[in-house]
Amino acid sequence: YFHAKDALFQSEQDLLIVTGFRVSCRHPHKFMLPYARIVDMEEETEVLQVALNYINDSYRSRIHVFHSGEAIAVTALFMAARKMGIGLPERRGREWWRLFDVEIEEIYDI
Repeated sequence: YFHAKDALFQSEQDLLIVTGFRVSCRHPHKFMLPYARIVDMEEETEVLQVALNYINDSYRSRIHVFHSGEAIAVTALFMAARKMGIGLPERRGREWWRLFDVEIEEIYDI
């Protein structure tokens, strides 16, 4: 029992070190609909469903440790729009993802 307990504590400590002691995240689901509204995509239910599917799938990876929920939501919307062949508009002369303080490099990284 004590050996298993010590091994568990050591594994937990290793996990905390690897994750930089970041043990909570801002879930991208809560950003998806407001972001879609801002870029006039709230009526595109198929695109939104695909984006939500991408977000659900993202929980099986480590990206929530390294990227913000906002960036993950933007990436999901970006990928879904591309998959469905729908272009997202520029807003105020800026690429739409920059409205949310996300750079294209981070989108491609995710």
